[in-house]
Amino acid sequence: MSQRMEGKVAIVTGAGKGIGRGIALALAREGARVVVDDIEFQSAMNVADEIRKSGRQALASGADVSNSEQVKRMVDETLCQFGQIDILVNNAGTGKVIPFLEISETLWDSLTSINLKSVFLCSQEAGRQMLKQKRGKIVNIASIAGHEALPGTAAYSPAKAGVLQLTRVLAVEWAACNINVNAVSPGFTLTPHTESTMKEHPELIQNYVSRIPSRRPATVEDVANAVLFLCSSDSDDIFGQEIVVDGGTSILHSGYVRTEV
Repeated sequence: MSQRMEGKVAIVTGAGKGIGRGIALALAREGARVVVDDIEFQSAMNVADEIRKSGRQALASGADVSNSEQVKRMVDETLCQFGQIDILVNNAGTGKVIPFLEISETLWDSLTSINLKSVFLCSQEAGRQMLKQKRGKIVNIASIAGHEALPGTAAYSPAKAGVLQLTRVLAVEWAACNINVNAVSPGFTLTPHTESTMKEHPELIQNYVSRIPSRRPATVEDVANAVLFLCSSDSDDIFGQEIVVDGGTSILHSGYVRTEV
């Protein structure tokens, strides 16, 4: 079986669980040496251990990727351990559904820092090394929320829209340096968190899933496979694009604003 990432070094943020963990494990299976970053350091160590047990190299990091000093330290540790950075997957993020007038300044700052500022900081720091190498792959995990105007997402959705626009700007700025910057936007995805929600509110989740044209949520593997493509040489002429992994949801609702009467 071919291993598309053999000899590559990848940093995956928010990789201690869920989609980030799936991406980190998939990159390792394809031959990459992986830096597993998560602000919950024990979770990062657990995933790094999984990778090592599979026979691949891994480094655990507990950096808060919304903090510039900690991001720099993570990149420095990566270079010290592995000597290069070929892939950066900006996956760290969080969301909260809350009415607009209830969003505090503190919550706004927190959500935009984790979802958008972290992409800026990590891309800038890892990008310095990629520019020296004159090669690299950056994949930003956005969301279909970056396109849709849904009630209660006035902080999360603008941040994810910002991730998509930053992806495009970096793509054109660094294309001549052989650095591909692209995005993957998941829709409703089965993770340990969403699975627990399904158990608590099965009727709510079933109603949501019934609106997905494919009639199933995305899996972590679905998202990871899109990321693998964008990290591989198969995507060498793809710059500033977005792969939407949502079972057709955004296509079904494109051009329509859904309102409740």
